[in-house]
Amino acid sequence: MNKLGWRPQVIVNSVASASNTMKISQASSGKVAEGSIAIGFLKDPTDPRWRNDRGGKLYRQVMSKYCRGCDANDVYNVYAMASAHSFVTALKGAGKNPTRASLMRALTSLKERDNPFLLPGITVTTTAKDRFPIKQARLQRWTKGRWVGYGPVVNARALG
Repeated sequence: MNKLGWRPQVIVNSVASASNTMKISQASSGKVAEGSIAIGFLKDPTDPRWRNDRGGKLYRQVMSKYCRGCDANDVYNVYAMASAHSFVTALKGAGKNPTRASLMRALTSLKERDNPFLLPGITVTTTAKDRFPIKQARLQRWTKGRWVGYGPVVNARALG
């Protein structure tokens, strides 16, 4: 694409849109990655916006205590923490003496609005018939080596 001067709009799926992956892509392809669009729902650990945020601080604290030697700038670690946070919420909802049945009820009736590792406005919601937990996302554009969100948080299913 670089040799041809072709500049199509590049759409990146959320799994491949980790900042570390995008930086590798940008380093190997030059300008092709610039302006790419993806959806996001996690706080990017490389984004200085989240450095002093409650979730950003908690993330760094947990990483330094329990994952020494791990890459704290890897968004997949944020995903793991967000998932663990939701699981703890479900465990709390399963009662003092959780059973498989009570845990399944809690996991299929999540209404978590305070997951500190998710972007503002993103909630984790499940029902017995709809187990897709994250229904919102924010569009983001790769700009000068980082994701910059634009527009409101929207229904992720509406984005495709």
